[in-house]
Amino acid sequence: MSRSFTRLKLTVIGTLLTSLAWSDVHHFGYITETGTLPAGATEVEIWNTARIGKDAYYYGLDQRLEFETGLTDHLQASLYLNWMRTTEAAGTSDTLRSTSAFKGLSAELKYKISDPSADALGFGLYGELGFNTDATELEGKALLDKNVGSWILAANLIVEAEIENRSLETEEIEISPVIGAAYEISPRISAGLELRNHNEFEKEGGESFEWMNSAVYLGPSLAYTTKAMTVTFTLLPQLPALKTEDGTTFELHDHEKVEARLHLSLHF
Repeated sequence: MSRSFTRLKLTVIGTLLTSLAWSDVHHFGYITETGTLPAGATEVEIWNTARIGKDAYYYGLDQRLEFETGLTDHLQASLYLNWMRTTEAAGTSDTLRSTSAFKGLSAELKYKISDPSADALGFGLYGELGFNTDATELEGKALLDKNVGSWILAANLIVEAEIENRSLETEEIEISPVIGAAYEISPRISAGLELRNHNEFEKEGGESFEWMNSAVYLGPSLAYTTKAMTVTFTLLPQLPALKTEDGTTFELHDHEKVEARLHLSLHF
């Protein structure tokens, strides 16, 4: 009787650990972890990213509605709808000007090669293709993570390319290393820190790309998870930049003083 009960407990624990390893967890706002949904499982995710502050008043809000499904236990696919809204100072006056636009569709595939708990290191690949009226965007990510007790360590290397729809030329490339660490305070709550470095390369009157700027962000992330949902909030103020276009301390030409992201994931 005792041996049977022990075997039952081990089976239950193993099943729970396996399901956790398969789940598409979100401890961070800007870092993608290697976890994927089980085959047939679905999620709906709502992304809100606020970009706040330039030399004058500026507020931008990027929104994404994502539909995600597990194709296999290691491969998942997603479809995004994207919107953007900005409010900024109009010239030197106190007048504010607001614009909003639908920014097109994006499709994503994520493949988990190794697991952050069962293997020495979690490793995965991510690819995204985005379409809007002006350009086609390609994005690739290398995903690394490791679970050590209650700690989650994660890193991404992100490369994005923007291709003009009319000329079919690549006009801009963005490279972003992102690293983070989170601690699970309880099975439902985690707190962490994320460091993001965003670099932009553009063609300036020639065929070669020029390194234009390099913005650095550092800030906390909080996550709350239940069986039905996960909520993640990340606040990233900008640190002194590694490179700016005008020699200033902060990169405010193509970046903002603060970024804040609220991510809601509904599990089905």
